[in-house]
Amino acid sequence: MITIERELTTAIYVLYAMDCLHWLKPGQTALTRQLTGGWRVSEYKEESFTLLGRMPVLANPIDLRPGWAVYNFNASSFTTESIEQFLEKSMPDRRYLTAISILAGLNLLVVFPWLLISGLLGIYFRAPVTLLTVMHLLIGFEVYAQGRVWRTQKQGEFWREFISLLLNPVAALRSGDVLCQALFDLKSRDGSRQASE
Repeated sequence: MITIERELTTAIYVLYAMDCLHWLKPGQTALTRQLTGGWRVSEYKEESFTLLGRMPVLANPIDLRPGWAVYNFNASSFTTESIEQFLEKSMPDRRYLTAISILAGLNLLVVFPWLLISGLLGIYFRAPVTLLTVMHLLIGFEVYAQGRVWRTQKQGEFWREFISLLLNPVAALRSGDVLCQALFDLKSRDGSRQASE
């Protein structure tokens, strides 16, 4: 294996790890999906490890289902059931995005690195590149279709995130988290607006 193949393989995993790592600001709480099916609550605390005033939280890198939500109020108001109800209502077709993300993840995080390391990418590059392109376009289509509410209510924010997902196939693997957070923000904003009225 030559140096460029090793560097490309490392770059794929480093970029993916960066997309799985999130930073909480003071006063924020995060819900992340666990591999066992439950949800883990991570609250920013003064005694927690921070870097430049932000606490790192790792989203589950193996589970590509939508499962990331950050909010600025007490975690006790949310339960696993309420988050699952929110996902069922906001993203009823999330299984399609999850299935496409899993296929794209297997291709990008398993097949591509294996072909790079084994030196076979030069011979068998057409199938994984075609699959990567098709899966990436399907992820983009699913985010566009399922983000209709987000697209109509916060058009500028949607297009900024959507374009960045289209330009980065590694980040697109975590597009379910981006969509989940955006829809969660819209619901939280609508809920706080109704409470103030």
